[in-house]
Amino acid sequence: MIPVKIRDHLIPFLFQEMEGTTASYDGQKVKMVRLLPSSSLANYLYSQIGYEKKNNHFPNDNFLIYLSIEKKTSFIYSGTIYIDKKGVKEELYLPLEKIREINNLLEDIFRISMVSFIDGVKYAKIPMAKGIIAFIEKYNLDEYGFENETIRKMYYKQKKKSLLSRVQIRSSNKVLGFF
Repeated sequence: MIPVKIRDHLIPFLFQEMEGTTASYDGQKVKMVRLLPSSSLANYLYSQIGYEKKNNHFPNDNFLIYLSIEKKTSFIYSGTIYIDKKGVKEELYLPLEKIREINNLLEDIFRISMVSFIDGVKYAKIPMAKGIIAFIEKYNLDEYGFENETIRKMYYKQKKKSLLSRVQIRSSNKVLGFF
């Protein structure tokens, strides 16, 4: 069992796109995202830990996603999932395979968003290359080796299928060798 860490390249995306409490100090921005027990992501996490809902059919524990972006000579990203057990917060520990599955789900959300973003750019009659650059810049993906060509390949690979096929069939997440 190891702590649930989120893939680094997903941190800027989640930081911008999830609601939470944000703070900045000493060159570091942090965000604490509370997952409501009724949310689909929280329910997925409950299923991963084998959590049984008690009398009122609602969980007594909550999940928190802690995201951190620190600017040094380059950006340092970290993301950890915590479980809040009646006010006591501790890192969520799971087997590596379950952590992969959680990261794969977050990767699916990221890639579906990427396709929708680029489709919106194309719909607005803006050149696709500019849309790809905007997507890379918006989420600092160049920090992790994503280039225009990488995103373009991901986009066209996904466009061969329907948008939500990523959540229907097993998809590869090995564009840049992330586990």
